[in-house]
Amino acid sequence: MSIQVEDYFARETFQKMKAFADKQETPFVVIDTAMISQAYDDLRAGFEFAKVYYAVKANPAVEIIDLLKDKGSNFDIASIYELDKVMSRGVGPDQISYGNTIKKSRDIRYFYEKGVRLYATDSEADLRNIAKAAPGSKVYVRILTEGSTTADWPLSRKFGCQTDMAMDLLILARDLGLVPYGISFHVGSQQRDISVWDAAIAKVKVIFERLKEEDGIVLKLINMGGGFPANYITRTNSLETYAEEIIRFLKEDFGDELPEIILEPGRSLIANAGILVSEVVLVARKSRTAVERWGQVLRPDRNHGRSHQVPDLDREERRDGRSGHRRPYLRQRRHHVRKLQVRFAAEPGHR
Repeated sequence: MSIQVEDYFARETFQKMKAFADKQETPFVVIDTAMISQAYDDLRAGFEFAKVYYAVKANPAVEIIDLLKDKGSNFDIASIYELDKVMSRGVGPDQISYGNTIKKSRDIRYFYEKGVRLYATDSEADLRNIAKAAPGSKVYVRILTEGSTTADWPLSRKFGCQTDMAMDLLILARDLGLVPYGISFHVGSQQRDISVWDAAIAKVKVIFERLKEEDGIVLKLINMGGGFPANYITRTNSLETYAEEIIRFLKEDFGDELPEIILEPGRSLIANAGILVSEVVLVARKSRTAVERWGQVLRPDRNHGRSHQVPDLDREERRDGRSGHRRPYLRQRRHHVRKLQVRFAAEPGHR
C-alpha cells in the first residue's frame, strides 16, 4: 500500500515538521499545534451549539492545554494529576468535568474543594460517594451503547450502565441531594459507523421523557463523549459528514430546542497533529539460513530496559484485528529511553 504524505499533512506543514525533526536526537514526537487549533475550529464549526470538553488524557502537554484554554475550550478530567495540571494553567473549575466513573472518595472531595461541580457516574456506589464528598453537585449518568464492532477501540461495554439503572441512579441522585443533570455515552474511540450515534441518542430520548413524565425530573444535558475519528490508513467520513448526520439524529429526537450538548474530543483533535520520529539502528539476521531480517529501531518508552524485536518492516506488517488497518510493527526500544521526548513546532502565539 502506497502512503502519500499529502493525504495526512499539507506539504508545507510536513516540510516544517521534517526540518525541525532533522535537527533533533531520536526518538521523539513532534506535534504541530496549528493542526490542533484547526481541528478544534472545525469541530466548533460543525457543532456550533455544543460545548467542547477536551479529553486531557489524550495528551496533557501544557502547550496543548494553553492553546485550547485560549480558544475557549472546557476540559474533561480523569485524575487529580490532570486537574492540577489544567488548573495550574489558569483553567477555572467551572470549565471542568470529572468524567471518570471510577474514582476514590478522597479524589471526589479533592475536586469538590477545588470548585468542580460536574461529575460523571454509572453506579450506585460511586453516586453515593459523590453525594457525600461533593454535596449538591450536578451529576450525569453514563449509559451503555452499541458499536463495539465498528469502533477501533470499543468503550461501549467498559463504562456505563443499562437504561433502567441509569434512571434509577438519577432518581437516587435527586433523593441524595444532588442535581440529576443529564446522560452521557461514548460510542467507542475511532468510531466508523455514524449510525451508532442515532441509536445512542434514541436511548437518551427515552430516558429524558420517562424521567420527566414519571418522576418529574427534567434533564438538561447530553454528553456525547468522543469517538470522532482521526485520519489513519483506513479512511473515514469527513468530520462535516459526522456533524451533519449527528445533528440530524438530535433534531429527529429532540426537535429544534436541544438540551445542552457536550462533546469530549481527544483523538480527533490530537492524533493527526503528531509524527513519531525514530531511526533504524541496524538490520540483522538471527541464523545463517534465516529468510527474515529483523529491524531494530529506537522508540520512546517509559519502561527502560525492555526490548522487543520483530521482522523487518519490508517483509511483515502487523494487522490490528480490531481496527482493520495496517500499522508498522517495529518495536525495538532503546535501553534507558524512559520518557517520551515531546518537541513542539509551535503556532505563533502559542509557545
